[in-house]
Amino acid sequence: LYCRLLDRSVRRLKGEAPPASPPADLDFEIRGSLDPGYVPDQSQRVEMYRRWAAAASAEEIASWRADLRDRFGPLPEPAELLAEEGLLRIAAGRAGADRVGRMGRDYVFRRGKEILRVIPTSPSAGPRETCRLLRKELEGRK
Repeated sequence: LYCRLLDRSVRRLKGEAPPASPPADLDFEIRGSLDPGYVPDQSQRVEMYRRWAAAASAEEIASWRADLRDRFGPLPEPAELLAEEGLLRIAAGRAGADRVGRMGRDYVFRRGKEILRVIPTSPSAGPRETCRLLRKELEGRK
């Protein structure tokens, strides 16, 4: 929340338009991470998490991924998963949700208290594949 408020303020001061729809919050355990073995310096790790949280478009996630790759080498699986979770937040926000939660194996997309959509997932899909499938479902692709 703080990052989003800061981003809005900076955009307003720069005369830029705010993002069309803010990314949704993920109300479930985020499994992606930037491990200390991959980004050893804590301040750099915090900065990369801040950029991830502030990303409001797929292009910003792509830039975040590219910066990680340039500075620290190929992304390990936990960092790739964090990127996929970021893309899911953005897609959910564009679909009108402000929150994504879990109910059993289903993912629930909400705006306030209103349930916008419930998407079941396959128990055999891993976390990255689940994020991709949810995103495709939200974007209307099969």
